[in-house]
Amino acid sequence: MNLSPFSRFPPKAWLDAEQEFVLPRSPIAKAITYAQNQWTALTTFTTRGYLNIVG
Repeated sequence: MNLSPFSRFPPKAWLDAEQEFVLPRSPIAKAITYAQNQWTALTTFTTRGYLNIVG
């Protein structure tokens, strides 16, 4: 049994879906847009264990 919330609705799909429902200039819309624009960097970080969060 997979209890991960991401198994049902992956983060990228959630971002794409939620963008349709939030006000364009709201803080959450800005956060969603930022995450979408940085998606490659975010996913690269999660697949490479040797990268550090703190510079």
